[in-house]
Amino acid sequence: MIDDDDYSNYYFTIESLQDNNDIKMQKNGSSINPTLSYSLDDGETWTTTTVSSNVTFATINTGDKIIFKGNNTAFATAWDKYYYFTASKQFNAYGNIMSIINGDNFKENSEFDSNSTNHLAGLLRSGSIVDASNLILPALTLY
Repeated sequence: MIDDDDYSNYYFTIESLQDNNDIKMQKNGSSINPTLSYSLDDGETWTTTTVSSNVTFATINTGDKIIFKGNNTAFATAWDKYYYFTASKQFNAYGNIMSIINGDNFKENSEFDSNSTNHLAGLLRSGSIVDASNLILPALTLY
C-alpha cells in the first residue's frame, strides 16, 4: 500500500466496516468471464480466479481490506448485462479502478483498449457501500 493520499496509486480496494463481511462479485447476465486476482495482505500474495458466475472472494472483518487487479477489457456487455462487486455488510471502496483492467500497469493508464462502451457499467451496485469518494477512474479516452 502507498503511504500517501494519492488514491490513483492504490489497487482497487474494498475495506470492511463491519465483521464477517462477505466480499463478492455477482453476475447479472454478462457473457464475459473476467479474471481477477485479489490479495488480503497488501499484495504480498495473490489468488487468481476466473469469474463465470457469482463468487465470494473472502470474508473479512472491520478494518480489513481486499485489493484487486486483473487484465480484462470489460466487465459488462451492455448497460443491463454486467458483473458487480457487493458485500454482505457495509464497506468503503477506493483506489484506482483501472487496476482491474490493467493489472499492475494501472497507474499511468488513462485509456480503455477496446471499443466497448460498457466497460464498467454497474460495477459497484450495492446498498452496502458507504463511501466511494476516493475511487479513481483516470480513463480519459472513452470510446
